[in-house]
Amino acid sequence: MWDGISGAHITFDASETPESSEMARMTENLNLQRALLRNISDAPSVHVIQNVKVESIEREEGDANRWPLVHLSNGVILRTRLLVGADGFNSPVRSFAGISSYGWSYDTQAVVATLNHAQRGPFQAPNNSAYQRFLPTGPIAFLPLSPGVSSLVWSTKPHIAAVLSKSSPGVLEQLINVAFRLPEPSLRYIYGRLLEGAVSSEEIKEEIAFREHSDGISSHSAYASATSMVSEGGIPPDDADALPPLVTSIQPGTIASFPLRYNHAESYIGEGAGSRTVLVGDAAHTVHPLAGQGLNLGLGDVDALSRCITQALIQGSDIGEMLLPMRRTSSNHLFRLIHGPDAICTRTLL
Repeated sequence: MWDGISGAHITFDASETPESSEMARMTENLNLQRALLRNISDAPSVHVIQNVKVESIEREEGDANRWPLVHLSNGVILRTRLLVGADGFNSPVRSFAGISSYGWSYDTQAVVATLNHAQRGPFQAPNNSAYQRFLPTGPIAFLPLSPGVSSLVWSTKPHIAAVLSKSSPGVLEQLINVAFRLPEPSLRYIYGRLLEGAVSSEEIKEEIAFREHSDGISSHSAYASATSMVSEGGIPPDDADALPPLVTSIQPGTIASFPLRYNHAESYIGEGAGSRTVLVGDAAHTVHPLAGQGLNLGLGDVDALSRCITQALIQGSDIGEMLLPMRRTSSNHLFRLIHGPDAICTRTLL
């Protein structure tokens, strides 16, 4: 990781962590979903409903202990003792439960894509390092997935993100390369060119080549992209491992852009007309993706909720009740599931 202006940098190396051979693992979301579906297919008590949408959620008519009814697009109505809202930032379950939320939008837009690049040569380390450069407009991250494929997460100003996401793949791949390499003043000039109107792949390459020459970047350096004379398979330059490999193409259909914001539900548990509901993941809390903690927080929510439900079943309690008795493993003292994000089951159990 390094600063886009001063060049100040810091390196974390898994080899310096004696108790582990790796610091983190990057996995594509599709692979996570495939593994989860394969796992739950072996659970006879789990029924997976596919190719349908939730049309509406309403409260069952009757006594005060009414259950939520989920109406599906295939005409099926699900009557649920506990409705879990794992349905994202614009959560219909949160709306049904009447749980308010607060937050704000960052003056930042994310651009993501899946990148193809040459595999590391025999004189280089494998593609298992993540790179992140902090530019004045926001950080850009290069995250390895396989020997010749990596993921891009580029946080920048909304007007720049709009131009980047609308650029042709040939233009965008060059912009990604220089975002890790060119000095900030040259990057700022290139942004200006883009904002003036559409620029072809050849035009942007000529502009980058001029900037590399004027900035004194050697064509034999890893910092050169448009003028690079470093051949694949040869002996790499000394600074090769300091930068991610040059992007050669972008996988079709992977370029996307979305606004970044913070959002937090006032409560994770519904009550009153919204009882028998609980929120997890982005439905409960949305955070800036800089540290990559959104998924981890969601998985933590699910783990904590499953512990609550398991304990309730063991004690013969109603899993949809808001006041749910819980037991610490170290004593027989019972704790209640307290309403509110600062004292929920997650905090009680973990």
